[in-house]
Amino acid sequence: MTGNAIDFDLVRQILTAVEIFPFEDEPRDITIDGHTAEEISDHVGYAFDADLVGASYLKQPGYIHWKPHYLTDGGYNFLNAASQEHLWESAKEFTNRIPGKATLRKFQDCLELVSIDQLAFQ
Repeated sequence: MTGNAIDFDLVRQILTAVEIFPFEDEPRDITIDGHTAEEISDHVGYAFDADLVGASYLKQPGYIHWKPHYLTDGGYNFLNAASQEHLWESAKEFTNRIPGKATLRKFQDCLELVSIDQLAFQ
């Protein structure tokens, strides 16, 4: 992974694409309009590190290429919370207000908090 900033919307697009994979536990390439193969690969790696997808990687000279296999339970939970656009936007805003680097784990925590907050006021 190149260490670029995490695009949470791209992570959600990747998880949505992985969700429709037939469960064969095989690595697959994903293409998403407006994003390079390297960006997608990096974000699959971020999702793997956050335990949202099962994935594998191929080492290439100067680069690691991540390929997703399947969603984990955490990935399904993430997508479920992410399906409500107002919660998604609130979590992104909340994450950006927290000092330090915005990580996918930090974003997951914020998404969970805004989801719980939403439930508390229903």
